[in-house]
Amino acid sequence: MKIVQISDTHLTARGGRTQENFDRVVDYVNNTVRPDLVVHSGDIVIIHPDDDADRAHAHTLMQKFTAPVLVVPGNHDIGEPGATPWKGIGVTDERIAAFENVWGPDHWRHDTEGFTVLGLDSGLFGSGLDRESEQWTWIENTVRDIPDTQRVIVFLHKPIWQAIPEPSEHAFDIGESRARLLELLEIVSLAAVGRGHLHCVRQS
Repeated sequence: MKIVQISDTHLTARGGRTQENFDRVVDYVNNTVRPDLVVHSGDIVIIHPDDDADRAHAHTLMQKFTAPVLVVPGNHDIGEPGATPWKGIGVTDERIAAFENVWGPDHWRHDTEGFTVLGLDSGLFGSGLDRESEQWTWIENTVRDIPDTQRVIVFLHKPIWQAIPEPSEHAFDIGESRARLLELLEIVSLAAVGRGHLHCVRQS
């Protein structure tokens, strides 16, 4: 099972540098890596979740991958929780519905031989929306249903663990939801967590 993770493509119907970079990635993934699955961990579009043209254009571009593609939303795709979201763009039911109308469910399970891949909507953690409770219930039921023989890989946009040590008015990770999620993930054989958002690579 070979999975390629991409993230923070920030695509726009106006084209430009991000699309040029994306085309290079598609060529490399399709012709060199040849994965079984591509997972996009959010911030698919460049800025605003209410830009239907950017979302539709990004969806068209994503069809260039020859492998199946699964996506989870980032804050540019649905907004973010908290009292001071970036540029005032808060997560709402309407924005999530618009995302799902194009990309499918904002959280999902994908089973392959030996692995279960889970996609989570990090924008719901701490949002207070009814959808947050629904996702928590889904996570609880899902992790209990995964056989012991399966290794689990989790993808979400914002990091689970604290990402920025200094205080910030914006949320760089999932914050207080961390403890509850990690407790639930202890039930499964967790192989890896893939995230986006910070536009950097950290290896330890």
